[in-house]
Amino acid sequence: MVRTPTSRRMVPIASLVVLALSVAGCGGDDKKDGPAATGDPVSNGCGYKSGAASDAVEVKGDFGKEVTATFSRPLKASSLQRSVVTKGDGATPPKNAVLNVSLSMFSGKDGKSVVAGTQKFTVGDAEISKSLQASFECVPIGSRVVTAVQAKDIFGDAGNPQADLAGSDTVVIVTDVVEKYTPPKPTEWTDAPDVTFDGRKSPVVTLPGGEPPADLQVQVIKKGTGAKVAAGDTVTLNYKGMNWETGKVFDESYGKGKVPISFPANQFVPGFTAAIVGQRAGARLIVSIPPKLGYGETGDNPLAGQTMVFVIEIQATKTVG
Repeated sequence: MVRTPTSRRMVPIASLVVLALSVAGCGGDDKKDGPAATGDPVSNGCGYKSGAASDAVEVKGDFGKEVTATFSRPLKASSLQRSVVTKGDGATPPKNAVLNVSLSMFSGKDGKSVVAGTQKFTVGDAEISKSLQASFECVPIGSRVVTAVQAKDIFGDAGNPQADLAGSDTVVIVTDVVEKYTPPKPTEWTDAPDVTFDGRKSPVVTLPGGEPPADLQVQVIKKGTGAKVAAGDTVTLNYKGMNWETGKVFDESYGKGKVPISFPANQFVPGFTAAIVGQRAGARLIVSIPPKLGYGETGDNPLAGQTMVFVIEIQATKTVG
């Protein structure tokens, strides 16, 4: 899947996991029929089967945290295998539910960690591989799942050279399905700065300075009259992003040679997604996003710890699937 550099900068740091794992979303051999079950600890859902590889993985660590996985190396799985290590006592999320999932991935060749962290995933999201979907779908909240699958079915035919994984090598995915994600609710930004629009030129806005709003705040400059944006839609929009502290523009789609972006509405930083979902095409907004709903309080991203202000013009939204 191709993502523009502009849109990638607006994705939360944790979503770099998705950027790495979503390449094979529309291809690869994502068979749901692995080898016959060999003592699967608890029942699988959606017809997934465990096998010698997934059953052989011993997982240690607190639920919802980074874990360790022990297995004889090299581990080999010719097709997808899934073992539900612990069956949670929560509800089984339906399609389009957004989940907080703690994910740890390991190389079947040498047992080394490839990816670790907490990530938001949408059940049934066509933008990520079916093999990754297998690691969290059709199980109740509170479940721990081990999935063994070939690297090509996660990363694409070339595998992951950075992790020294060829396409035919096996990867082990340990997922804890922590909870159903509850999106933040913005409040009205009653004293938002004025914004002047001039076609494709960059909108003019002067930030007031002083302490930024502590919460997610949105002012609807102009109500839209088109289709309503849903979390799973692909939305087309123009935007201008500014740093509250410095007033500088860090990214925008306005200006000569630039075009509006089209991107899944649920894959921006949480505050951005919360601001646009429920709005209608044609709407113009100004949004203040605190660090906790942007790029985090700390981290390597230059915008970590920063309050961001976005001017947004929603042009269109399209339901996917």
